[in-house]
Amino acid sequence: MFGLVFCGVVAGLFAAAGWTVPAILLCLAGATAIVDLTIIGLRARRRRRLRRPDAMGSDQGQGPRDHSGSYLP
Repeated sequence: MFGLVFCGVVAGLFAAAGWTVPAILLCLAGATAIVDLTIIGLRARRRRRLRRPDAMGSDQGQGPRDHSGSYLP
């Protein structure tokens, strides 16, 4: 996040000062940060989805339970 904000602010300052090449390079670095953050978010969401147990039948095959809902030893 820091890289994205930093590149955006500094690229705007360079563009306002008339320095187009550094502004374009910083915009490219900011675009890379956006892609990176998007990939990180997608992977985190996929990892959370894989860890979530199924709503139906998630405890099948784990052994019998007693009346309190705990598994018997």
